[in-house]
Amino acid sequence: MNLIKTRGLVLKSISYGEYDKILTVLTQEAGKISVMVKGGKSINHGKSSQTLLFSYGDYILYDKGGMYILSSAEVIESFYDLTKDLDKLNLASEILQFINFTCDESEDLSDLLRVTLNTLYALVHYDKSLAMVKAVFYTKMCECLGIAPALGVCMECGDVQMGKFSPSFGGTLCADCASECPDAVSVSPQTAQVMEYILSCDIKKMFSFKAAEEDFTNVYTLIKEFIKIHLDYEI
Repeated sequence: MNLIKTRGLVLKSISYGEYDKILTVLTQEAGKISVMVKGGKSINHGKSSQTLLFSYGDYILYDKGGMYILSSAEVIESFYDLTKDLDKLNLASEILQFINFTCDESEDLSDLLRVTLNTLYALVHYDKSLAMVKAVFYTKMCECLGIAPALGVCMECGDVQMGKFSPSFGGTLCADCASECPDAVSVSPQTAQVMEYILSCDIKKMFSFKAAEEDFTNVYTLIKEFIKIHLDYEI
């Protein structure tokens, strides 16, 4: 058996048999993996805190023919304070479900892990509105997944006088081209600028800006419909 050390975030935890657990862990080195925790269902189990949902830590695993078995773990961040606010906890759970749905095993998911960790950290440690967190997370995720909306000019004719956004077309349109697109909606310059910043900024700066709450709400509304169409996933 090969011994592997990796750093990861617990996305999901399910019971397996009478005593064990199987974790879904998003890791830096190995992408999304399944990890068996022997005896993990016992509250007296030595690794119980390291296997809870949202736990981020260092994991030492045995690779037994493609099956990972937990040897030891050390928590770096538990994000425990999420449990003190039901709205934040619900949003954090929704985020993990989205990540688990969109990520395939054995992919390079390091950027997705960074975005997710920054988002959970913002929920726990920063005084950021839920509207901002949702807008930033889901928009940045589209960039990481390679399906970012096209902004800046009309997608059809290249006109810089765009004022509409079409989730089905995948970006901004001018008024003339938008007349042929039934789902095109008006988008203010401020809302477009917020979305452009989120898509272009460094991951570590994704929550380091200010905008009107209305613009965050508008961005989230647009990106929610965009994700529904392009990922077949309803937030």
